[in-house]
Amino acid sequence: VFCRCVTNALMCSFRMRDDTTFIAALAKPTWTTRVGVALMASLQGTVPKDAGAMKMLKIVGAEVPTFRGAFLPTETFLAKAFATVLGTPSAEELERYKGWSWFEVESMREMLLDLGVKPSSVPGSTVDQSTPSSTVVFVLHEDATTLLSAELAKVRDETRRIIFVVGDHVGLRIEIVNYLVEEFGAVAVSV
Repeated sequence: VFCRCVTNALMCSFRMRDDTTFIAALAKPTWTTRVGVALMASLQGTVPKDAGAMKMLKIVGAEVPTFRGAFLPTETFLAKAFATVLGTPSAEELERYKGWSWFEVESMREMLLDLGVKPSSVPGSTVDQSTPSSTVVFVLHEDATTLLSAELAKVRDETRRIIFVVGDHVGLRIEIVNYLVEEFGAVAVSV
């Protein structure tokens, strides 16, 4: 799933998209074995204080070198880059994986707020999908009745940032999809 998401987000006709940034949440909760419960708590911003921060992997398309072989859309390359960046890379490796970095956030809610997504539960804030926004959130779900292509056509000229929320190989639970729609104004879509 990771390899496909990175490749589809950053590549276009064998070229790197310089207008795209890929961010992946690496969430393996230490405080519960129930990943769905942990994800919901993270979206609500109610993660236990001792839970520790979540690592986020970031790849900025405009910063990835353009020389041949700088970015290979293969599982082997991506796994090596991923492990190197999250470890302690040497100066040479930092240059090799330029554009790749990682950072930490306390919760998914914090990350969405930092990306300009306004939740409806913030006092004075409402999620109004009829008004154009500079940031649009799409949550991909196989049971969604709305097609992504139709929604993209609606926001093409008025949106500065498009965020896609994608689950792991199992997908997102419907409760999480519904929460993203209700709290953050996300649009549930299928491809």
